[in-house]
Amino acid sequence: MSERRTQPRRYLRSYLQVLDRNTEKVSGHLVNITHGGVMMISEEPISTDTSLRLRLILPEKFEGNDAIDIRSRSVWCHKDRFNPELYASGFRIERIHQPDDAFIERFIEKYCLHPANDTSRQIH
Repeated sequence: MSERRTQPRRYLRSYLQVLDRNTEKVSGHLVNITHGGVMMISEEPISTDTSLRLRLILPEKFEGNDAIDIRSRSVWCHKDRFNPELYASGFRIERIHQPDDAFIERFIEKYCLHPANDTSRQIH
């Protein structure tokens, strides 16, 4: 798969649990994020071109929030190369339900590794 990302991935210091906001069931765990998308690991494959309402559960309150709600569209899904019993899926963020546009940047700075340290999962 050719790289189409215009912003570098930022890997999280620890995986965040992701819920489907429609069912409140766990969909998977967030692995990395950019301003325009996220990657999630799950036990079940995610159909591509599917619109999903996701809730990222935060390990602690961040600026008064326990979670981040996003509306996203699945772009790709394949078996995880580190654990073939799991699936890696990429999502384009369509909307982040937060108070201001800079919220996601502050979230990335607090919860993600700095790009020079991003040596964990290198998946497309």
